[in-house]
Amino acid sequence: MERAISLLRYVGEFSLRGSGFDVKAVMPPPTVAKDEATAVRPLPSISYRPESKEHDSSTKEGVLFDKFFDLTVELSEGSGRNLTESEFAKVKNFEDVGFPSRLTANITSAGFTRPTLVQQYAMKCIKDGKDIIACSPTGSGKTAAYLLPILRRLLKGGVFCISNKSPCKPRALILVPTRELAIQIHQVIVRFTSGTYCKSEVLYEGSPFEHQKSVEMLKGVSILVGTAGRVMQFVDKGLVSLEQIKFLVLDEADKMLDPSFAEDLKCIMRKGRIPPRDKRQTATFPALAKERLKREKLLNDDHLMIVIDNIGAANKCRSSELTREERQAPGATTAFKQKTLIFVTCKKTADDLEWFLCRNGISAAVIHADREQARRESAFDDFRLGRIPFLIASAVAERGLDIAGVDHVINYDMPKELDDYVYRIGRTGRIGNAGHSTSFIDPAHDGHIIDPLVTLLTQAEQIVPDWLEQLRKSHREKSLQVDSIVDKLSGLVVRL
Repeated sequence: MERAISLLRYVGEFSLRGSGFDVKAVMPPPTVAKDEATAVRPLPSISYRPESKEHDSSTKEGVLFDKFFDLTVELSEGSGRNLTESEFAKVKNFEDVGFPSRLTANITSAGFTRPTLVQQYAMKCIKDGKDIIACSPTGSGKTAAYLLPILRRLLKGGVFCISNKSPCKPRALILVPTRELAIQIHQVIVRFTSGTYCKSEVLYEGSPFEHQKSVEMLKGVSILVGTAGRVMQFVDKGLVSLEQIKFLVLDEADKMLDPSFAEDLKCIMRKGRIPPRDKRQTATFPALAKERLKREKLLNDDHLMIVIDNIGAANKCRSSELTREERQAPGATTAFKQKTLIFVTCKKTADDLEWFLCRNGISAAVIHADREQARRESAFDDFRLGRIPFLIASAVAERGLDIAGVDHVINYDMPKELDDYVYRIGRTGRIGNAGHSTSFIDPAHDGHIIDPLVTLLTQAEQIVPDWLEQLRKSHREKSLQVDSIVDKLSGLVVRL
């Protein structure tokens, strides 16, 4: 409850006029009582006014877009040999790729002006038929980096599916770890393929199988996007055949190798009858774990590796603020504007926080794994289109999602792993847009992440609070004391 009160104080102390909110007064300091029902004074009247203009579903290039071109680039072969810039071809603009005129028009309509670094290198590799592992910071345009060259090859080569017979025989398969990411990628494909014969469809758990297995829905599908479990279910039922796959993409590939997803992926590769790696082209886009990808033998031995900036580094287009929980410090930034994404670790916490915020006059919605798919999609759309200002999410929204206009990410709970922290804050500050993140840190429970967090913030050129530096120092001293005790006990056991 104290953390929820801190969140309300944090929200209540911002003046938000002119950015979709109208806060008529400053929230008074809360009075914590024994009874939770009277623990917080009601918030002043807050009215949320979504922008009148039509909201675009994609993120536009921001004023900090040029920062993406200042990042370091490491290039290498599958053998491990490093490559120089002169040995590794890239495109400088979208015209260099040679897109068909209809696709070029759709790219322009989507607001793309020039390719980011990962797009410059990945598009050239995929165009030339090379397998790739591409690692790049969150929000740097990885989805377009593989979609556009694949679409080019499908459209120019005329290898898309035009058969209306069952089973569906797609030419490209894009596997992702979450339903929301699958839906988002499908929507991007629909936009890029507007006015062409290339059809895409999406399959994911949570939606009724009877609805998704519609023969009409699967007719003539050239690009299939989905979660591994649901795709395999369609293969088992004889509704989808993967025998003619020319392109295999693993988005968030390191997550796909986690135990909860790895078995489904192996099942698809083994039972789905996907052509062997020398008969298909494979593109993987991990945030981390590139060495593990090599061990899985998914790519040809002559694959190329592209690493943009430090793997796992935080995007420098966003600012970060750390709040020590017991201090209940007020916000010290004006970056909080319209859309705020709040991350929690537990589904029950998400439900409780939604109730708590709504009870205090703040419209909020929730997405997590236990919510029905229809409710998840409704909540996501309401947030994406600006109908509600707050979305509370568990891990389902950490990776890959590109929601236009997310100015603020709040870590209500700190994640267990630093990588997850990077994924979370990666929902803001995308494609060169300025973003802001706020994290509530409880020294009693978050000690494991403090040391690597300070290192990450320093690398991202963020200001590290003195109190956080002190916590790191204290945590290191305690770790040394524990190590010393363990060493002494080990020595004692040896002597005995």
